[in-house]
Amino acid sequence: MSRPSSSVSRPRSLVCGALLVALLLPATAGARMQSVGADGPREGAAGTDPAGEVRGPGEADAGQPSLAEPAQDGSSGSARGQASGADDGPDPTPAVVEARAALLSGSQGDDELSIHAVTLINAGDFETLRATLGGTRRNAVLGVLSAFKVRYASELLAAVTDLAARTDDAEVRTRASDAMRDLVRTRADVLPALAARLGDPALPVAVRRIVVGLLGESYDLRAVPALLRELRGPAWAEADAALGELSRHERPAQSLPADFWPGFWEANAGLPLVQLIDRELLRQREEHAAEMARKNDEIVKTRISTMGNDVDRLMAEVTDEFQRVRLTAVQRLGQHPNKEQAANAVPLLLRCLGYGVERAASEGETNGPSNGNGTTGNGSAAEVPRETDDEVRTAIVTALGTLGRGRADVQDVLLQVVRNSEGPIASAAVDALAGERDQPQVVPPLLQYIGRSEVPSATLVNVLRIIAQNQPREVFAELAPWMSASYEPDVRAAAVEAVVADVDLGPALASTTSLTSPDQPSQVRFALARALGKRLRATVPPADDVRPRILELLADLADDIDKNVRAEAATSLGEMRSEGAQAVLEERSLRETDPSVVEKVIAALGTLRLDSAVPIIGRTCGRWVGGEPERLLSAAHQALSLLGDGLDAGAWLDMAATLREAGSPSLSVWACNEVVNRFAGVQAAREVVSRARGALAEGLYLEGRYQEAHDRLVELQEANAPYPNGNRRLELLALTSEKLSLWSEAAQHYSQLLELQGEGEVNRLATRRAYAVALMEAGRSEDALQEIEALFAEDAGDSDLVLRQGLLLERLGRLPEAEDVLLHLGESLPADDATIRARALEALGRVQAALAAVRGDGAAPAGDAGQPAGAGEGAGSDDDGPPSDPAASGDGATSEDNR
Repeated sequence: MSRPSSSVSRPRSLVCGALLVALLLPATAGARMQSVGADGPREGAAGTDPAGEVRGPGEADAGQPSLAEPAQDGSSGSARGQASGADDGPDPTPAVVEARAALLSGSQGDDELSIHAVTLINAGDFETLRATLGGTRRNAVLGVLSAFKVRYASELLAAVTDLAARTDDAEVRTRASDAMRDLVRTRADVLPALAARLGDPALPVAVRRIVVGLLGESYDLRAVPALLRELRGPAWAEADAALGELSRHERPAQSLPADFWPGFWEANAGLPLVQLIDRELLRQREEHAAEMARKNDEIVKTRISTMGNDVDRLMAEVTDEFQRVRLTAVQRLGQHPNKEQAANAVPLLLRCLGYGVERAASEGETNGPSNGNGTTGNGSAAEVPRETDDEVRTAIVTALGTLGRGRADVQDVLLQVVRNSEGPIASAAVDALAGERDQPQVVPPLLQYIGRSEVPSATLVNVLRIIAQNQPREVFAELAPWMSASYEPDVRAAAVEAVVADVDLGPALASTTSLTSPDQPSQVRFALARALGKRLRATVPPADDVRPRILELLADLADDIDKNVRAEAATSLGEMRSEGAQAVLEERSLRETDPSVVEKVIAALGTLRLDSAVPIIGRTCGRWVGGEPERLLSAAHQALSLLGDGLDAGAWLDMAATLREAGSPSLSVWACNEVVNRFAGVQAAREVVSRARGALAEGLYLEGRYQEAHDRLVELQEANAPYPNGNRRLELLALTSEKLSLWSEAAQHYSQLLELQGEGEVNRLATRRAYAVALMEAGRSEDALQEIEALFAEDAGDSDLVLRQGLLLERLGRLPEAEDVLLHLGESLPADDATIRARALEALGRVQAALAAVRGDGAAPAGDAGQPAGAGEGAGSDDDGPPSDPAASGDGATSEDNR
C-alpha cells in the first residue's frame, strides 16, 4: 500500500516507554491490559458513583459496547441511563437548576463553573454539559473541562473531541486534550465509543485525526483493528503514528514499508502490551548497543592508528578504557625496537597486574612518566587500575618477559603467576621465563606448575627445557614419570634433558642405561646425546667420577643407527677434552659413511683442543677427497683454527707439514696460507713466513692447482726467494709449465736447471730428458733431435726417446733415417711394450708410404693426411706431454702457440 509522506512525529525515547508502563497501572483507575484483537476488556473498569464512592469492576459499565459492538449513537450508555434534559425526568433540584444557569451564562470563574459541572455530571445532565462544550463561552468550557479531573464522563467524550478539533484557543485545546487523554487511559469503556465514531464516514477529518491519536495513547491493544482500517483513509499518518505509539516501535514512518503494520500485528497477535513494549525496548537497546559498538570501534581504530611507537604514549594507552587499545599498547611495548627505552614501562605493567603496589607506594613512586601514563600523573601507585581482561593480562606477562629480563622483581612476579594462575596467562609466564639461565630458584615453581594439573604437551616440553637450563638439583624422582613410555617422544626427550642437567648427575646417569637402546625413540636418544654435551659445558661441570660413564654413553650413541644421533654424540664427545673421547672420534672417522656425521666428527676433533687431533683431521679429509670436499674442508678449517689458536708461526708451519704427510694437501695449503696471512707483519716470523710461501707454492702444485702454483712460483723466482731453493723452484716452474702446456717456458726452465746442476748429478739425466721432450713439444725439432742424440751418446736412451728420435726425423724430412730408426726400434722392443710398438708401427707406415711415393714418380707424395712428405704427424708424446707438433719443420712453431 502506498501512502503520502507525513511529518507526524511521536515520542522517541526509552524513558517514555517506562513511564507509559507505569501509567498503565494507576491505583485508582483500575485499567487493565488488553490483547490484540480481543472482543472487549478482560475486566470491568473501576469508576466512581455520583456520591464520590469508588465503583467496583463491572458495576457501572456492565452494559458498555466493545469494539466488536460499537454503540450506534456514539455514546457509551451510563449504568444510570442517559439524562435527556429537565423534561425527561423528575423536576431538577435547585442545585441542578443553578448549575445549568451558571454554565449556560458562563459568567462565573473556572473554579465555580467546574463545581457546577460536577453537579450536572452527578445528576446525569449531559445534554447541558454538551451544549456548554459546544458553545462559545470560554469560562464555561474551561469549567466543564476542569470537572473532568474529578469526574470522568465518557458520555461527553464526543463533545470534547469536537471541541478540540474546532477551537482556536490554545488553553482550551490543551485542557481538552488532557481531559480526553486521561479519560481513554482510565476508562476501559471509552475505547468502544471512540472506535464507533471512526465508523462514521461523515466524521470530519480533523475530528478523525484526534480520535485516532487518542486510540494510540489509550495503551489498549483493542484499538489496533480500527487503527489498521484507518491506514487506508485520510488520517493514515496519524494512524501510523498511533500504531507506533501502541507498540513503542520507534522508527520513522518513511522507513517502513506500506504493509508493515498489518504484518507486525498479525505476527504479534495475542501478546500483551507489556510484552510488546519489552520487545521494542529490547530492540532499541540492541540498536543502541550496535550503534555504540560502531562508534567505539571508530574511536578504537583512531586511537590505535595514532598510537605510534612513542613509549610515553604507549604507557598512557596501557590504562585506556578500551580493551583493544590497551592490548595493542602492551603488545607494542613488548615488541618495541628500543628495549632499553621500553623497559621504563615495566613498573607500570607490574602494577597493572596488581603487583608491586605496596612497595611502590612506600617508596613514594608515582604512576609513571612525568607526562602521564593514563592516570593522574602525580598520584600514588595504587591509582593505577588493575587490569581485569585475561587477554590483556596475558599480553602484559609476555611483555614483562621481554622487557624485564634479568630483573629480580619481574622474575618474582612471573613465578607468582606460574604458581597462582592457569590457562593462557600461566603459559605466557612460562614462555617469559624461557630466557632465564642458571637460576635455580625458578625450578620449584615450574615443577609445582606441571605437577598440579594437566598442561598441553607443548607447554610441558617448554617447562622441562626451562628447568634443564636453570641448574636443577635432585629432580630425578619428580621428572622420572615424564620419561616413561606413556608420554609422547618430545615430552620424554625434554624430560631426559632436564634429568641430565641435574647438578647431582650421579643418580640421574644410573637411570639412563636403557636410553641408548635402539628400542627408544630417536628423539630420546638424540636428546640424551645433546643433554650430555650441554652438561659438559654447564657452569657447574660434572664430577670426575661420572665422566667415564658419560664417555661410555656417548660412545654407544656415536655408533647409533640414526645418523643424527651419531652426529650429536660426536659433537658432545668434543666437549670431553680427553684422549678417550679422541679415540672414539677417530674410530668413528674410520667407519663413518655419512658426510654430515664426518663433518661433526671433524668439528669435535677441533673442540678437543688436543694437538694429536691434527693428523686425524688430515687423514679424515684425505679419505673424503672427491666426496664432500667443500663441506668437510670448511669444518676442518674451523677445527684447525681452534687447534691453532695461540700457536706461533713455526707451530702452524709444522701443522701444515703434518697435514701434508697425513694425505691432505688441501689442508696443508690452507695451513700455509694461514701462516702467511696471520704472521706476514711479524718481524720475528719472517723466515717462517718465507718458508710457508714456498711450501704453499709446492702444495698448490701437489694439489693440482697448477695455475695458482705457477703464478706463486713466478713471484718467488722474480724475488729470488730462499724457499724453495733455486733448483727446486726451477723444477716446479718447469713442471707447472708442462701441466699448463707452456712448453717453451718449460724448456727454458729446464735449460736453467741444467746450468745449476753439476756434471754427474744424479738428477741431471732426468732433467736433460725432460728438456729434450719440452724442446720437441715446443716445436724446436732440430734442438730436440740434437739433445736426444746426445743422450744416446751417454747411453741414456730408452724406447720412448728412440720413438721420439724417429718422429723428429720424420718431421725434418729425413725419411730414410727415420725408417732405419723405427725398424730398429720395432726389432728391439719387448713383446709386452704394446703402446710404444703400436705408435712405432704407425709412424713406420707413414714413413714407408712417403718413401714409396718419392721413389715412384720423383714428386713429393702426399702423406696420410694429404700433406707433403716430411710433414707427417708425430705419434704423440708420452704421458709427460701432448702429441708432437704437426708442423713440417718450423722450429719456431711451439705447441704453446697452437693451443
